[in-house]
Amino acid sequence: MNTMEINKNLNFILSTGRTGTMFFEEYINASCRDAVCLHEPHPSRRFIPLSNMYFQQKITAERFNKIYIQSRKDLWSKTPEKTYIESSNFMWAGVKSLNSVKNNIKILHIVRHPQDYIKSHYDYGFWKHYKQMIRKYVPYFIADLPITNKEKKDPIMVLASRWKLINESLNTYVETNPYLMVRFEDIFKTDAEKGALKLNEIRAFFDLEALDLAETISWLSKPKNTSKKKKTAHLIDSYKGYIETELLDLMGYYEYELK
Repeated sequence: MNTMEINKNLNFILSTGRTGTMFFEEYINASCRDAVCLHEPHPSRRFIPLSNMYFQQKITAERFNKIYIQSRKDLWSKTPEKTYIESSNFMWAGVKSLNSVKNNIKILHIVRHPQDYIKSHYDYGFWKHYKQMIRKYVPYFIADLPITNKEKKDPIMVLASRWKLINESLNTYVETNPYLMVRFEDIFKTDAEKGALKLNEIRAFFDLEALDLAETISWLSKPKNTSKKKKTAHLIDSYKGYIETELLDLMGYYEYELK
């Protein structure tokens, strides 16, 4: 393989994280003959700072592309499927760079209600132990958020601002790529038949064969990587003023209301 050549139909599932993206790896791999889906395939965590650096114009597209393609070259050589789908919130900004070396990269953008996203990510350990230290003090492990330095040490403020920044950026893929936006709730928090129909819409977007409705419904009974149930809703509620002021317009775009 040429160092900058991609011989796969390249597709991404992008989001803020905590949007059910892990589900798609098992679901697609078990139900598709000609496609492979991988959730944050190794190595992936390097693309947390690299995506943020690219977004902030600290590295060139050429450099980002070289690192990404080199990191996937062996993986692609071992996967015979022509269609490759990578599910990774780490790549939220980086696919813009890959557009310069690969045409028609498909983007599935999954969005989740911000109050539920913030609670889920916080409960899952976004700010615990070493993660707090890294996100406070290691350059580029958090996107350059439009909040004060003091606010950058507040995990709820970071998550709320991050939800807005990343989703606004993902919205712009509609201008450059084949793009589909789907709400998390319309797959995983609705009645089973509606969720199954949404999954078949996603399959059609990726040119995958449709599944029987009953089989698709059975997949929705197998959630992945669910958050631990913690009594933190009151904590999120104390930030409603900020959410209403800063996020409400974008929430309206996705047809969300403040809870």
